[in-house]
Amino acid sequence: MQACSFVQKPKMSDDTFYFVDSTDAYSVILFWNTYFSDDYNITISQKTFHLPDNQFLVFSPYCSVLPQRNTFEITEFSILKINSSLYEKNSFIVNNNRIIFDDKNFLLNNYILLPNVKRRASGYEFGLFLIKLKDSNKQVYFPSSERLRIEISDKKGKFIWNSNVNKSYLAVVGELLPIEKYEYQYYYLEWNKIDNLGNKLVSGDYFVNFVLPLQPNNLSIAKTIYLE
Repeated sequence: MQACSFVQKPKMSDDTFYFVDSTDAYSVILFWNTYFSDDYNITISQKTFHLPDNQFLVFSPYCSVLPQRNTFEITEFSILKINSSLYEKNSFIVNNNRIIFDDKNFLLNNYILLPNVKRRASGYEFGLFLIKLKDSNKQVYFPSSERLRIEISDKKGKFIWNSNVNKSYLAVVGELLPIEKYEYQYYYLEWNKIDNLGNKLVSGDYFVNFVLPLQPNNLSIAKTIYLE
């Protein structure tokens, strides 16, 4: 999966870095920036993380896109491993980085789930970035060859399309990726905009549930998305 390389200037929030962890070998910083754009075809620029002693790290973030009515929600992210521990928080803050420490949105979860929706010639690609932040004592695995399930319903809660309807999957155990902390995996599937009854998609707002069908419990995130 490549970083976004979509020159239009959308309204963007300030770049934010979240401190995730520090070991004797490296420190982990999560770059995260969510904003809205009127056009999907935007340019994702390289970012700079300032280090002590006038050093810096330049990186190209990955991104997800969620179509909304008349706009697109863009999220850029990257996981940075700095080859030195964070001895003093102030040494990073004064070097022009916006660092957030002890943020509960990230530090309390084992994973970050970031959905992604791309237009394709024949329909849509539904994807899910899975970013691993912590190890778990629980054994988590796929009980079949199904890796990503998409459930789409309308405003009234009526199911429009479920990706596993009339599908047969191999009864083989699969490993949940990524295995290592501070890595990510991208799961995806494509849809031709034909619902489970054979009808063509009608443009509108839909409730889309992105599910990793795991044992003992699924991982999932739901979003309201405009599809056409």
